[in-house]
Amino acid sequence: MREAAAGQLSGRGIMLVKQLCLSLAYAEKGNDVTAVYCLA
Repeated sequence: MREAAAGQLSGRGIMLVKQLCLSLAYAEKGNDVTAVYCLA
């Protein structure tokens, strides 16, 4: 997966999620993603 440039207006979704969540896991086929957040 390629990372989006900081100045791009689109394609930053996964990059932002990675920065905000505790962990990010992709299913075997890559079509299902689980993100874990700390809400407390």
